[in-house]
Amino acid sequence: MKPIVKYSALAAGLAVALLAVAAIILVSVVDTGFIKAEAAKAVRERTGRELTFGGDMRLSFFPWLGVEMDRVALSNAPGFGEAPMAELGEVDVKVRLLPLLSGQVQVGDVLVRGLVLRLARDASGRASFDDIRERLAAPEGAAPAQPAAEPRTPEGPPALGILGALEVGALRLADATLTWDDQQSGARYAVTGLDLSTGPLAPSQPLDLTLKAALSASDPALDATLDLKGRLDPGPDFATVALRGLALTLDATGQAVPGGAARITLGGELLADLAADTFAARGLTLTAYGLKAAGEATVAHASTAPALDAVLTLDTFNPKALMAALGLDPVATADPAALTSAALAVRAKATRDTLALSDLRLNVDDTSLSGQAAVNGFTRPALRFTLAATALDADRYMPPAQAQGGGKDAPGAPGAGTPGTPAPAGQDGSGLPKEQLRALDVNGTLDVAALTVSKVRMNDVHLTVTAKDGVLRVSPLSAGLYGGQLKAGLTADVRGQEPRTSLDLGLAGMALGGLLADLTGQDKVTGTTALDLTLAATGEQWKTMVRSLSGKGALALTDGAFKGFQIIPEAVRAQAAASDPQRRVEKAERQQRFKDISATFAIAKGVLTTGDTALSADNLKGLGKGAVDLAAGTIDYKAVVDVTAVPRIPFTVRGPLTDPSVSLDSAEFVKGLAQGVLGLPGKAGQGVIDTGKGALEGLGSGLRNLLGGSRNAKDGQENSQP
Repeated sequence: MKPIVKYSALAAGLAVALLAVAAIILVSVVDTGFIKAEAAKAVRERTGRELTFGGDMRLSFFPWLGVEMDRVALSNAPGFGEAPMAELGEVDVKVRLLPLLSGQVQVGDVLVRGLVLRLARDASGRASFDDIRERLAAPEGAAPAQPAAEPRTPEGPPALGILGALEVGALRLADATLTWDDQQSGARYAVTGLDLSTGPLAPSQPLDLTLKAALSASDPALDATLDLKGRLDPGPDFATVALRGLALTLDATGQAVPGGAARITLGGELLADLAADTFAARGLTLTAYGLKAAGEATVAHASTAPALDAVLTLDTFNPKALMAALGLDPVATADPAALTSAALAVRAKATRDTLALSDLRLNVDDTSLSGQAAVNGFTRPALRFTLAATALDADRYMPPAQAQGGGKDAPGAPGAGTPGTPAPAGQDGSGLPKEQLRALDVNGTLDVAALTVSKVRMNDVHLTVTAKDGVLRVSPLSAGLYGGQLKAGLTADVRGQEPRTSLDLGLAGMALGGLLADLTGQDKVTGTTALDLTLAATGEQWKTMVRSLSGKGALALTDGAFKGFQIIPEAVRAQAAASDPQRRVEKAERQQRFKDISATFAIAKGVLTTGDTALSADNLKGLGKGAVDLAAGTIDYKAVVDVTAVPRIPFTVRGPLTDPSVSLDSAEFVKGLAQGVLGLPGKAGQGVIDTGKGALEGLGSGLRNLLGGSRNAKDGQENSQP
């Protein structure tokens, strides 16, 4: 046995010696000039380009089979300048010779330095490499392509052949430059100072890598530096690949960067399972523009039917500061502290035509939103959602002028009505996007614990929104409203040429004073309010809708008061004050209390009519009827007030809703006066007339106070003030 081992070792040593001698002989006799010439000839014949060697070619055969070259260049296509399309400053590649005999490929350190790749497209759209691509394409007459085989489910990881036995000492790509000059669009892009380094590469062994580069673009302008580090971890036969310890930093400036400058960092772990056709990201972190995000994601069936499952969190950030950093116009809000704090957590699942959000938690300032939402089909999306929010004050997010009552749309501004009244004639809204509305497919619910809109406070708001085949509904809609309960349903039908809108509303037990105090700043009328309302309108502009408005309703107001005036004639007030040590009359002068006010009304073609308005109070009753032209914003209303110890007082309210006039119906008043004072002295009759005028003036002042007008009450055409 020993002689066999001895002679085997001797034979191996002799073989190595012979190889070394052969290598020495080859190095001395091989003509590198001939190799260069043959290489240039082969490139010329295959590509039509010139391959030139500006430096030496150095060959080695033992123990490494390798080549070193300097200043190698490939000429450019005609019309793209004199500079070569590709240049190599230095190339050094070596393969260990003896392991090749046993089927192993052991590559030493690979160095490529000074690579320059100049790519371009001329004004006609032809690229500088098109001629090479065309020459390398399969020639005419080649065998036709065979039908694609039926796809099969992989039974295991892909076979890598020689790659499974490949080992590389290290890879270094140093000082590389890549440029793209697009003469058709005028844009130019460049990657300069590209430096890629890796550790040793061996089957199933991790390797470290670093990448640095400078990026630039001309249109839009961009200058950036990229720095990437990580550890590449390939599995057996490269069936799985992981990039661990990823640390990427991008610093960018220029017109192409939102806000003009940004630093973006990305960290985490990326994984690919090629056999299972899945990709994943674990422990991802992203920072940019003051944002800090974290998350994980998995993509299954990546090459066939991608399905994403991701979890994302955004730490608390300042939305206004984010918009400023992005170079967006600042958002002015009524509350300067609004939109200064936000955070997000959500899980997302997506396919090519679906998106589902679950475990949603969105915090904006003092409001928290939670729930889930889904979109099915991005061509004709079907939206489904179930959302719930805590307290939301929408007024905080309105433009300051609008929230504070300023601006052209505020009450009192030209062309604007008082709160709760329709816009005047001629003030049109914009047309509805009917085609987009017809395509909507929506079904969702929203609950808000407390909501403030236009100073109106609501609680326990619940609404269901549906849209299908051109019919949009917000029904049911319910809310607590100043101690009462609101229930409503709104429908918009856009299937026809003219949209049709309808509203059903029921309100019970609402404290009117609280509503008016919040809405206008003054509780001019108090009382418990009930309202039933049914409305319908046609059209897509405000003026058209108001003129087509129809419907009916009933209003009841109980146990309330009109603030700021009273309808007690001077004679009655003086008589009551004389026997009123508790000064109740003075207190009563501050308000006109009532037991109830009721009315039913109908609306046709934008005109509201009522014939049974009734008021009941101590020592006071009233009946009225009339009409309000909602489109024109005018009123024509007649009423009769019965005050204790005074004849019936008939009066008319007429004119603009915002500034009506109140006038005494003299003929009716004199008729009642004659009946009430028959047999009395004339001076007494005149006193009653003055008393009636005083009561009318109190009533007129009260109405003007409620409606915001300033016109005097009239007795026919004469001023009734003394």
